[in-house]
This record gives sequence, structure tokens and C-alpha cells, in this order.
Amino acid sequence: MNLTITCVCGATGRIRYTGVDQAWQCPDCGSAWQADQRSTAGLAGFAAELRRIRLTVLLAVLSAVTAAAVLAFIEPGRILLVPIVLGVAAFLYRPRYRRRLAQVYQHLPQAVSPSKRS
Repeated sequence: MNLTITCVCGATGRIRYTGVDQAWQCPDCGSAWQADQRSTAGLAGFAAELRRIRLTVLLAVLSAVTAAAVLAFIEPGRILLVPIVLGVAAFLYRPRYRRRLAQVYQHLPQAVSPSKRS
């Protein structure tokens, strides 16, 4: 699993997290970042939860588009209501989606910790 590390100074870097003690040193300020001995299962669970949330959104959009297509086929005069209904649904669902993402990110295992090297 690849980890993207953002240093306090703003520089970013990537390391391949394999569960073995690995380090990354910032090219700008020289700070070293050490990958902790965290389980990859925790990170894999986090990635699976994000995929599940995205799949839920994708299925909701597909069902809305299918319902719109059926409505357009049955009563073509009501097709103008479809964008309005979809917009209202997206407006109402967005706060719930953001809360779910915030909860998932809040429980994200901390994979890196800063340390200064001389």
C-alpha cells in the first residue's frame, strides 16, 4: 500500500508501506518521517470502507438515473422534473455523505509519525 506523506513545510512524498520500519526524509526541511508498525489490515479496512461509501453513492446515482429514464419513457412531459428532483436529492444527501466520510477519516489509523533526525 502506498502512503503519501505531507511534511509540515508543505513538501510531499510517497513510500511503499509494507509493515516494515521505513523512513522518508523531507527534501526541503530535512525532517524524517518514520512509518509505524501498524497493521496493514487496519489500512485495508479503511480502504474497504471508503470503497463501500463510494459504491453506495454510485448505486444511488444509478437508481436515480434508472428512475428518471423510466419516468421519461412513461410520461415524457415530466422529464423536466428529473434534474430538479436529482438536484434536491443531492443537496439533501451531501451532508450525510460528508458526515460518513468524516467518521471514517476520524478512525483512520495513524500510519506515520514525525521524528527529527540529525
